[in-house]
Amino acid sequence: MINQLKASKCFDSNPFESDLLLGLQFPDPDMDLKELVLKISEQVNSPQWHKKMLASYRP
Repeated sequence: MINQLKASKCFDSNPFESDLLLGLQFPDPDMDLKELVLKISEQVNSPQWHKKMLASYRP
């Protein structure tokens, strides 16, 4: 769904002019959920945000 919104340029206007963090969020994810979050992050986030996600989820 997020990829479809990005492809339709839904995020190309104000207030979305800066880089957005996209994806799923869980309050206390287990290892399986962390891997799911990272897979989604890789697909929908900019390389900069994904790198931050990797650092956060794989210290």
